Amino acid sequence: MLYKHMKRDSVERSGPIFKRAEDFHGHLGPFLVIGIRMGLIGLDRLGRKKGDPLGVTASLPLRTPFSCVIDGLQMATRCTIGNQKLSLKNSSRIKVEFEQNEKRQRILVALNQSVFEELKSRLLSHKKLKDEEVRELAWKVAAIPEEKLFAVT
Repeated sequence: MLYKHMKRDSVERSGPIFKRAEDFHGHLGPFLVIGIRMGLIGLDRLGRKKGDPLGVTASLPLRTPFSCVIDGLQMATRCTIGNQKLSLKNSSRIKVEFEQNEKRQRILVALNQSVFEELKSRLLSHKKLKDEEVRELAWKVAAIPEEKLFAVT
């Protein structure tokens, strides 16, 4: 179950990145938020700043809504398909490897499979969610504690 008790306003104060990503992507959804959070974790764990040399390999289902993770990663890291710092692999799970080439450091951030299955069920159900419901789901995902949302190795 996604964390219904978390407050959206506390997450909104965490920074303007969600707003910039929403403007770039076209809407705010849970997989965009997951991509942002994965990107920020990768930067943090490798001691990097946005735009520092970094390679990112994202493994995920290459179809919507899961591919929205890609835009979140690009917004958080500045690693893009165009600058060839982001590469994609089709996968049934969502995981992202971050590599700092000059120090040969790597970390892997994987989405918790039960969260993935719940989001997939809610977003792909026969009952189409309204835009505001998708947005609210995104804020709930933004508020889930890192250790509940991801495995980082």
